[in-house]
Amino acid sequence: MSKVNIRRAVDNIRTGTTAYTPVIELIVNAIQAIGKANSTTGRIEVTILRTGSEDLIDRLRNVGGFSVSDNGVGFTQRNRDAFDTLYTDNKVHDGGKGFGRFTCLKYFENVRVESVFDQAGQLKQRSFAMGIGEEIIIDESESDTEGRSTGSTVSISQLRNAKFPDKGLEVIARVLVEKLLPYLVDEQTPCPQITIHDPDSSETINLNQYLTSANRLIQELGVAEPVFDLVSGETAERFRVRVFKFYSPRTQRSKIALVAHRREVTDVTLQNYIPEFAEEFFDHGPDGERDRNFIVKAY
Repeated sequence: MSKVNIRRAVDNIRTGTTAYTPVIELIVNAIQAIGKANSTTGRIEVTILRTGSEDLIDRLRNVGGFSVSDNGVGFTQRNRDAFDTLYTDNKVHDGGKGFGRFTCLKYFENVRVESVFDQAGQLKQRSFAMGIGEEIIIDESESDTEGRSTGSTVSISQLRNAKFPDKGLEVIARVLVEKLLPYLVDEQTPCPQITIHDPDSSETINLNQYLTSANRLIQELGVAEPVFDLVSGETAERFRVRVFKFYSPRTQRSKIALVAHRREVTDVTLQNYIPEFAEEFFDHGPDGERDRNFIVKAY
């Protein structure tokens, strides 16, 4: 049997990822699993896993990890074997590079999978952990189950080397919305309902409703001609752009992001092309409220 030096492979992951990357990876995997199940009532539940004691200032415990549950097809034998294969091509048609799950180990020590799947009309339960030695799948078990539906829960915990950058549920939800925006606003393929829950406060936020909430911090702008062609040599490619305002932005630079398979591939600051975009913009607040600063991001 071939061996993989997992820890070395993980440590060699190039820059461009953050502690949020594993969470986004798990949510995207859940969206794809629901798509495979052809479910019209897909749901994804993200739960914050807290650790330690409350901070004296904000009265919040640190984020120690996340669990992501879905009602997709589960870890069938095909999906299980793909998980156990370095650089798998199982999701190549969805733009997958076959390595995303390893970003979980870049930021978290523990990755645990619990799943129910259908095998020839019989529901089975499979659980395993992700190894950090030479085997990708460890502590695996499989058994019959009396469960009524398929799905998976993947948990990541015990941060490596650093604290998670944010604590508050609202802040974490906003970052997830920004990263998942191409999925949430897709008009051709409806996005499953995605909620994020904080057990410490019993609060839950629906990410799908974030853009329509009364106090939303992300708003879409109208574009006169959203579809356009770019020509390179003899090849023409058609693009569609959607533009959003981000109020009280975490980053101070307006950007344009290139998206493929509904995933943000790369971005570049707009000031590289239009110097005026180097600074933030401001909206006059309604009814005498204070001005709000914002940046623009085009997808």
